[in-house]
Amino acid sequence: YILAGDGECLRDEIIYLAHKAANPKDYPTRQGILREGHRQQENAEKFQTPTKVHLQVFDDLCHVLTVFTFTEPGKYAYRSIAEFVKHVIDCPGEDMRCHRASDIERSGSQDDQQDDAQVHPSNESKTKGVVKTGSPQESHAEPTIFIRERVNPLGKVRPMEAHDQLPALRIPPSEIGLIKEGPVRRWLAGQEAWDKRFQSRASTVLSKRRRYEAKWKKLLEHARQEGLFGEAPLRSTASVVSVGGAIEPHRRWGPLDLENETPPPSAIAGRKDTREAIALLKKVIYHSAPPTHQQVPKLKTTDVIRAALSLNDSALKAPPQCGNQS
Repeated sequence: YILAGDGECLRDEIIYLAHKAANPKDYPTRQGILREGHRQQENAEKFQTPTKVHLQVFDDLCHVLTVFTFTEPGKYAYRSIAEFVKHVIDCPGEDMRCHRASDIERSGSQDDQQDDAQVHPSNESKTKGVVKTGSPQESHAEPTIFIRERVNPLGKVRPMEAHDQLPALRIPPSEIGLIKEGPVRRWLAGQEAWDKRFQSRASTVLSKRRRYEAKWKKLLEHARQEGLFGEAPLRSTASVVSVGGAIEPHRRWGPLDLENETPPPSAIAGRKDTREAIALLKKVIYHSAPPTHQQVPKLKTTDVIRAALSLNDSALKAPPQCGNQS
């Protein structure tokens, strides 16, 4: 089951993906991709069997429309997803008959079906012979590989237009997967507009991050002066090396264990420029000493005074690492 919003930027890509999955031979992979890697060539040769696909494109909606659960299209999308899951669970293996998720609305009153057919005349010949939800088609019927539908803001379903009327399917295979000048220019223009709009806020955030990084370095320097990395190590070798591959119960893990690591920029564990990062560093150095510590650094008098005057710190206990932690 694949869904897309008609107003989202990735609409054409989603529509093309659904059609390629259902008819891989009709939408071949670009030759340039096949020449660049043997794995791509193996995949192109391997995945030639059509996949049963149910595609629904929701009119006038954005990307990830399921976020808007309070809207009629959002509710319908969840019902369609539930029907698809039920269809897969109830029909395992090859005996997969077509329990059409789109028939949730169609299985209503005849008046609703008539109104939908009047709004979209192309539905008139199809809504009369639809399959009710949960009612399998006749076993001798031809198996359905691809269901293509559009859903209006009221949750009414209509057949999708012909293949030759979809812009996403008129792109030559030689251009699939190539970065076009138009989208890049639109992205750059949008990025420039947002940079100008939030220039002041971005400058404030960067300045705050630099202050936290300087504070991190200062804390670490003070801890070293108090013996963090002196002749008596902070942790004994017994606590660093696990026995039999198991983590020692008295072992404490913290940001200092990542000195020789390169965590991704988005990983919280590798951050040094946030209030939470400073709080975690203080907790590890001064307030989480296991029994194996041979020497524990002490806070300087100036650090104790600053902690006592700060709303986000404490002179007697570990500072909270989040806003709701006391």
